[in-house]
Amino acid sequence: MTMAATENEIRISSVAGSAPIPGVVMMPRGGSRLVIFSHGIQGNRDEYLDTQRRLAYMLYENGVGSLRIDYRGHGNSAASLEEYCIRTQTDDLRRSIDWSIKEFGLSNVALAGISFGAPATLICAARRPSYISKLVLVAPVLDMRTTFIEPITSWGISKFGLDRIRQALATGDGIKIDDGYTLGIDVVSEMCEFDIPFFVSALVDKQIVIFHGSDDDMVPLSSSEAVADANNNISLVIMPHTEHGLTEVGDDNYTSKRSMSNATAIVSALLEEGWS
Repeated sequence: MTMAATENEIRISSVAGSAPIPGVVMMPRGGSRLVIFSHGIQGNRDEYLDTQRRLAYMLYENGVGSLRIDYRGHGNSAASLEEYCIRTQTDDLRRSIDWSIKEFGLSNVALAGISFGAPATLICAARRPSYISKLVLVAPVLDMRTTFIEPITSWGISKFGLDRIRQALATGDGIKIDDGYTLGIDVVSEMCEFDIPFFVSALVDKQIVIFHGSDDDMVPLSSSEAVADANNNISLVIMPHTEHGLTEVGDDNYTSKRSMSNATAIVSALLEEGWS
């Protein structure tokens, strides 16, 4: 990572009664493009192994700015994890889009959604199409059923499933993912309600690129394949020997050539022509 860039801490106003949205913005001098990152479950503004931070620095080196936010209950957010759900993600992301456009005098921004951060990016793009130039999704949650309700990945089977979701709905206790991290009842309910392909279908005029690892054991690659097959505006890049996210299988330090190549491919997709 270059040290020439400055990470500026910001706070964006949230809805009444909730804590401000914390974030880090990096805008090169004279920059006219900006990417807003949307992190996933148990993630934060940097994401696993600093994935989003690495991408932000690479964008900066190419003259493109970025904004990385923490959703409620994550990272530096002072809000309770109980507030975290797709609805609040979408509201926080929408406010971040509006803030960025006003702050930097932009006509639009690009969105990069990772894992469970993808639904909010799709919803915001569908609701504010003129504000969104393009979308890049990494290992995105596109099918609630095969990810959570009737999961087909090892992570999904171990953490979710129909019985656990039914119990969570009946008790109102949510679903415990790890010690100190329990998804609230609102987001569990949304897993049964949200039709993500509907929002994808509303974005036929937007360029969308999906990157998904061939060895993802958390979010099924098959869901990305199905969505890409059904929509001509979506390009799917399958990253060989790659886990959930951008790292090569077994690369716990983000040092392998394949892991770095995956990051470069994401940045290239965000840099290439096609910003509407």
